[in-house]
Amino acid sequence: MKATLKTITASLLLITFIMNDSFAQDIAKNERVVVNTNLVAASAINITDPGNTRIANKFAAMFPAAQNQQWATDSKGETVSFTNEGRKIRAGFNHNGQVNYVISNCSMNQLTPDFQNYISKNYAGYQLLNGVEVHSLGEQTQQAILQNATGYVTLNATKDGIVEIKKINKSK
Repeated sequence: MKATLKTITASLLLITFIMNDSFAQDIAKNERVVVNTNLVAASAINITDPGNTRIANKFAAMFPAAQNQQWATDSKGETVSFTNEGRKIRAGFNHNGQVNYVISNCSMNQLTPDFQNYISKNYAGYQLLNGVEVHSLGEQTQQAILQNATGYVTLNATKDGIVEIKKINKSK
């Protein structure tokens, strides 16, 4: 299948965010949070209010059930981390109130049905270690990191299909 530029860009954005150590990773029983201060040089952090009416209105319309908001402002716009219906989410808005991206953690049942079916058919015996969904540039991309007794596999799902990105064997 021929991938579109938007799909490729959204996939690269997803991989960049997952590979970047600035986001929390809840992996198995070990919870690790690493902050990379080079990612966003925040000029202001405000717990509940973005400080920009256009952004506040857009955010409220998109996420009416949002809780525990933590906003940061930088030269490119505003970013927010929050929970929404049990999901950890990060979103970025430009100064005009337009959404740049939305990144959500996913459980297995929050992946698309096609992705769930692909995993159950091709990776029986694997468990979801980490699932992430990215909405950017009008595209949706999902990534699943699976594990079993012998190793890990990373899958990427876009509108163009599902691809195995990486497979790692556990060392004994």
